[in-house]
Amino acid sequence: MTRLAGRLRSSARSTPSGLEIATRYQPAMSGLHLGGDWYDLVRLDQDRLAVVVGDVVGHRVEAAADMAQLGTMLDTLIRLGVPLEEVLLRLTDLLGVGFLGTCLVMVVDPVAGEVRVARAGHPHPVLLPRGRPAEPVHTVNALPMGMVNEPMTVTTVPFGLGDLLVAYTDGLVERRDQGYDEGVAALHRAVEAVRDRPVEAIADALLADLAGGEDDQALVVIRHVG
Repeated sequence: MTRLAGRLRSSARSTPSGLEIATRYQPAMSGLHLGGDWYDLVRLDQDRLAVVVGDVVGHRVEAAADMAQLGTMLDTLIRLGVPLEEVLLRLTDLLGVGFLGTCLVMVVDPVAGEVRVARAGHPHPVLLPRGRPAEPVHTVNALPMGMVNEPMTVTTVPFGLGDLLVAYTDGLVERRDQGYDEGVAALHRAVEAVRDRPVEAIADALLADLAGGEDDQALVVIRHVG
């Protein structure tokens, strides 16, 4: 199983106390660590963690090059302390509109017990509050990455002890033989079935249970452990 390749890595040197995290990346083309999907984890002050999951339109070398540039730029903006509402707008200002894709940026704060979410055309992350069913984190609709032209509305949701959060790219749920909503429902069922396992086991199970897609798959699983 492919774990980390190129920009598909955590730039955080350590995990904040209170969180357990597993990350995965599966390329669409077997044997080639190339594609337009990526994730990044950026350690912030006060034990917060920024989580970025993105998907650039395209495959092969061109998409991988765009992904590397966008990932590096987003990492820099986040580290410079640009407000979450403005991160993707600043990205458009810096790089123009010569790219297209989706992106999810979340700031996980285990001390405050919350997650702040900005979503540009990306699949909704899945939240599993302790003792409750999986539910999508609904946000205000926003234009895809590369078309963001104003500050984004940030959604804040509780993230308490024992809660689980799953962020992913659409390669995990899109199939030629089923509708998109069916794929999302299958993801919810799959994560419900393994929610009590360690996060590494959850990540492995999701890629195994949802295998068969024709696109890259990036996945981040986070649990609040106090």
